[in-house]
Amino acid sequence: MLTLMSRGFKTFTKEEILKPFLGRNYKNLIEMAGNHPSQGIGMKFWRKTWPENSYYIVTKLTFDDARHGKVWGIRTWQGKTEEKERIIPSTLKLGVWKYSYKGDDEKKIKEI
Repeated sequence: MLTLMSRGFKTFTKEEILKPFLGRNYKNLIEMAGNHPSQGIGMKFWRKTWPENSYYIVTKLTFDDARHGKVWGIRTWQGKTEEKERIIPSTLKLGVWKYSYKGDDEKKIKEI
């Protein structure tokens, strides 16, 4: 009887118990931009899966709250820069964005 009960119960680790309370490991683009003094203006953002020389330079950002809002930027796709600013799509996806400050070298690139 004791062996049946021990098989029916799972033991949890400390990390498994605390995981819902510790928060998320990844951030979306709006959370990353909001953590900087310039609110992300002038920062370069790109998705991890995009080809080289493809990114957005953020020109405008509006917050609904700390995690939600809209972001506008000028897109450069495979080295060709567009003249018109546009809304950056999929800004709420978690863990897919990388960023750097304008003029930073590749060693200072942050990944979240």
